[in-house]
Amino acid sequence: MDERTSADFEHDLHSGQEYEDFAQHLLWRHGYIIVLHRSARYQWKYGESIGGIEIKLDRNFRHTGNLYIETEERRTTDGRSQWRPAGIHDVPQPTLYAIGDFDTLHLLSVRWLCRVESFHTRHEGPTMKGFLLPVTKARDWAVEVIEP
Repeated sequence: MDERTSADFEHDLHSGQEYEDFAQHLLWRHGYIIVLHRSARYQWKYGESIGGIEIKLDRNFRHTGNLYIETEERRTTDGRSQWRPAGIHDVPQPTLYAIGDFDTLHLLSVRWLCRVESFHTRHEGPTMKGFLLPVTKARDWAVEVIEP
């Protein structure tokens, strides 16, 4: 597997932040008020947002048929940084998980995701661990599916 470069990280970070802004505005129009924490200090202390919503861009779900639900992360690809809870297991734990792309946003209950996690295929990348949730299940069990 190819090593992830700093340019890859910057591209992914920019894309993720742009998607967070998009999702925040979209969710606001549907009655969900979110204030994102931008600094690592506030994200690690209070979670990704005031309002308890974790937002993730998944560019591949239309191709794979699965949403990638993050459970852990680490800061470096060289294996020297420790895994820490993230995504649905972030501390403090979010209540809702918003995941999708610019055409479809799935708003999922974190409590439900934690209950079904052990029934799905685990996946580990160089900096993320999680599981694959079939889009069909996500659509059936979503709090809301928003297609702007």
